[in-house]
Amino acid sequence: MRLKLTLFCLAIGYIVIAQKQIQPYTFTQEDKTILIYASAKSANNITFSLKNDKNLSFKNKEGENISFDVSPFIETIFKSKLKEAIIAINSYEGKEDDEVISENEIVNLEDYEKETRNIYQFFNALIITAFQYDTEPVAGTLKYALDVNITKISGSTDFYKLARCIDNKKKSDLDTANFKNPDFVNYIKNNKFEELKKFERHEIRKILKKEYNAYKMDQLLEGDDIFKNYITYKKDLKAKKILIEDTEIIKNDLRKKIDLDKNSIQNKILELDYQVINLESDSNQLETEIEEQKKLKQRVENIKNTFKEQLTDSTLDSILSLNDLTNNLISNELLKSKELTLKKKKREVTEKINESNKLKTKLKDLEKEYSLKVKETTKKIEKEKRDLEIKIDQYIVNKRKQILDIPLYEFKIDDIQLDINNGFIEHITITGKVKKALIPEDLVWKNYAKPGTNPDLSFQQVKEYMNKFYNEPLVKQISDITNKELKFVNAFPLGFSSRTDFDDLHNYELTYYEGREAIFSIPVTDVIKMYIQKHQNDRLDFSPKNQTISLPQDDLNKEFSLELKKEKSSKILGARFFSDFIGFNQADPNGLIQVEIEKLIPLWTRRYLIRGSRGRNVGWVNYVKPSFNWARIEDREEELTLSNNTISYLDLIRYKNTSIGFDLNAFTFDVPNSKLRFELNGGVHYGRTRVINTSTQFNKNVGYFNLYPEAKVRIRPEERFGGALIYRPNKILIPKGTDFNGFSTVQNDGQWLHGIELSTFYTPNINSDNKFFFRYRYTNTANQETNGFSQFQVGYLAYLKF
Repeated sequence: MRLKLTLFCLAIGYIVIAQKQIQPYTFTQEDKTILIYASAKSANNITFSLKNDKNLSFKNKEGENISFDVSPFIETIFKSKLKEAIIAINSYEGKEDDEVISENEIVNLEDYEKETRNIYQFFNALIITAFQYDTEPVAGTLKYALDVNITKISGSTDFYKLARCIDNKKKSDLDTANFKNPDFVNYIKNNKFEELKKFERHEIRKILKKEYNAYKMDQLLEGDDIFKNYITYKKDLKAKKILIEDTEIIKNDLRKKIDLDKNSIQNKILELDYQVINLESDSNQLETEIEEQKKLKQRVENIKNTFKEQLTDSTLDSILSLNDLTNNLISNELLKSKELTLKKKKREVTEKINESNKLKTKLKDLEKEYSLKVKETTKKIEKEKRDLEIKIDQYIVNKRKQILDIPLYEFKIDDIQLDINNGFIEHITITGKVKKALIPEDLVWKNYAKPGTNPDLSFQQVKEYMNKFYNEPLVKQISDITNKELKFVNAFPLGFSSRTDFDDLHNYELTYYEGREAIFSIPVTDVIKMYIQKHQNDRLDFSPKNQTISLPQDDLNKEFSLELKKEKSSKILGARFFSDFIGFNQADPNGLIQVEIEKLIPLWTRRYLIRGSRGRNVGWVNYVKPSFNWARIEDREEELTLSNNTISYLDLIRYKNTSIGFDLNAFTFDVPNSKLRFELNGGVHYGRTRVINTSTQFNKNVGYFNLYPEAKVRIRPEERFGGALIYRPNKILIPKGTDFNGFSTVQNDGQWLHGIELSTFYTPNINSDNKFFFRYRYTNTANQETNGFSQFQVGYLAYLKF
């Protein structure tokens, strides 16, 4: 027995502290040498430490040895933590202050990308070799999306009632007075009843949700829809804004009109100037002619007066006739006529000049008029713009109900948190922001740009105007949802183990709550687009290992997919090593050192939400848990020694040395909001107890079956601690044919034994695989409560790392 105890202690030590020491890496830069040591608990849980060439640990400024953990062991995390550790080096251990290494002497790993990659590859190769038998098989590949659509939840009660009426094939039950949305009920009654009654009730309910969204969308776009006048107003407003923002358009239009007027005036001025020139030329000519006539007339008079007395009569007659001719040429009437003409010409010149000057003044005034008209026109357009903006705001306010009825919104996911536990996605939490309302552009285009109505409006333009509508301040204020951060959660655990579990994910939704009211939902398959399970021979359980996942953070390649692994080979079997404190009493037969090995295997991983509740769910046959118990390892033999001819079932269990069997979950009732889970299980175990009857020399191991139902209440406050309360009535069956040398096999205490158990666990480090646990059991006979025995056990839960 001492050998058994020694082997047991060695096994405990190996399982608890088993770590593989990895060959160190020597990192040299100039005269600095850094040795990087590694010890690995597993291929993805490694502790690194830094030492100098004298094998002394480097210390940080606080005087602590520099080390860091990398879990999981991936290149980006390793390089980041290695850089931080090297920068944190303060001095060699045992060196004086003048030998302290300053930060600028430490290698900056960012400048040595190739070297750090070599370090990672060096350790990665060694770790793969060290843990080549501790494999993590690929369970499958999860594909996800970050851009999804969320649906406003409305009339959910109607969906249940409608589905029930349709499933019962009773069209007469569809009395609209009993429903929240009578118009929608009439729509289904008149258009979809015959089509829907072919489906199962849960399928009908899912179809009704889609039909409701389509129905609400048709209402939004029916007649004077939510966009029609808005687009018209927005087109006009856009034109006004273009004119205001680009005043050159206004200026150019007015400039064209002004330039036409200027050209007309300038042509008129040129024409007047030409006329003035002609008139002045005519006036000058007339003045010359008048002056010459006057001169001629004067000369003739002078000649007549000078030669009048000296001329003969005949000469005088000739001169007189010439004088008559001259008088005719330079008569006063002719001179007066020419002078009048000259005056007229000069008056016309003056008038033309005045007219030309007026036109020139008008030409100058046109520039002032142009500037004034630019201001007046701009002011007018700005007023029209303001009027249109007011009209748009009034239109949006009038469409308030329709805006609030928009059922779909675009949603940008920032973070996806998945908690995978024992074949279920226990929790899904999604956070992100609402981008905008969503109405299919093609439906708006079809409704708005009908033939002959708006042929100039393209589909792309309609899409642009819809985007502008969603971004209107009043629309955002009314809907109060755009850019709002929302959190979506699952109501109950989702099966994630069998092939059908993955196919059924489309039946589930994630929900955003305000208080107790569900506001928005997202189909799970819009987020988890697909899970492609990895097939292997004899593999029917495709569930990944228990883990939490953060996306897209854990998706290092940003490919919207993540490879999920199954549990490591070293964590397939869990073992509980414990001691029963009551066994320290030598007079008590309780096993002093015991071990239990068990494995929980998911079976039918499906839960059903209790209608009307927020998270309460039930399931059947969720798991089976095979187990083996070795109850007596210490260096002392405890046998059931008979003092008379009867065997007590209570003593058979109390003196048990080994047992093997399984527990099967029958029913689960989960209340996550209360952190409780109620289970009804059943168990079958085969146990062995050494029985000695000194009077008959009977000395052998007696085998028997222990059958029991089990009621369990699990308390799950958090990952570091929890507990369970269990009631277990046991029925002992001894196989027929068991030879007791004629002794009676049953003491008169009944075959049922009642067992009560209280257990708790504690994990000091959430990243550790191991747990401490405490367990108290009391087992008594059915007919006498005080006829029983206690077990007070404290132990350690670890995994068998072979």
